[in-house]
Amino acid sequence: MKNPLMMKSWSPYVAGAGIGILCWFIFLFFDRVLGFAGAYVHIAAIMGQCVVPRATSTSLFLSKHLLNVPNINWLIGLILGTFFGSMISSYLGKSRADRVVPRIWEKRFGKAHWCRYLGAFAGGLLVSVGAWMAGGCTCSLAITGGQVLAISGWLFIVFVFSSGIITGLIVYRR
Repeated sequence: MKNPLMMKSWSPYVAGAGIGILCWFIFLFFDRVLGFAGAYVHIAAIMGQCVVPRATSTSLFLSKHLLNVPNINWLIGLILGTFFGSMISSYLGKSRADRVVPRIWEKRFGKAHWCRYLGAFAGGLLVSVGAWMAGGCTCSLAITGGQVLAISGWLFIVFVFSSGIITGLIVYRR
């Protein structure tokens, strides 16, 4: 049997079960739900405190992310673990792409790296704004909301897949 850490991809059932177990551990040990959006706001508040401390401390939105919370918390650990874990996984599974610009993107938008980076940044920014507006990120809304059978979680899943399909058809003209 092949070492699962060396595989290019896992069964979606195994990966889903792993994420479900991770959610249980987060509930058990941290009394929280799995989610990333809060970490980004926390990082923004820490950076704001370093750069413009007066404005950050008077901001109702940012100041509440600094109260009674250590500067490095479990959410930041989750982000760092995800980043480094995915790097290690792509190395061990030998699935790291040599191309910066995927062929499907190149056909539609050209070979410019800056265009690809700008598109990725803009997409990430839109997702972050959407997560802020929705009060949670995809993980907390879809994974945890779906796991606890929340109607909002299931509605979110339906709309994410629907809008992703529509966006893909528009952007790639298929």
